[in-house]
Amino acid sequence: MELGITTFADTDLDGELNMIRLNVASLVHLSKLYLRPMVERRSGKILNVASTAAFQAGPGMAVYYASKAFVLSFSEALA
Repeated sequence: MELGITTFADTDLDGELNMIRLNVASLVHLSKLYLRPMVERRSGKILNVASTAAFQAGPGMAVYYASKAFVLSFSEALA
């Protein structure tokens, strides 16, 4: 490990799974809940917030960067 950067091998699995639940699973769940009624009434918008992390991989936060890439890709697919 260099420069104090935590490697993926050393990060907390439970914390990362919680991050996936928050950034990925909840996004899919809420989109599914609200999208169909919006389509039926032909009105509504969904705003998802990603990060510049969606466009690159980063050291020490692999799951965060990957989850933000998911947000971006999923949002573009819905659009």
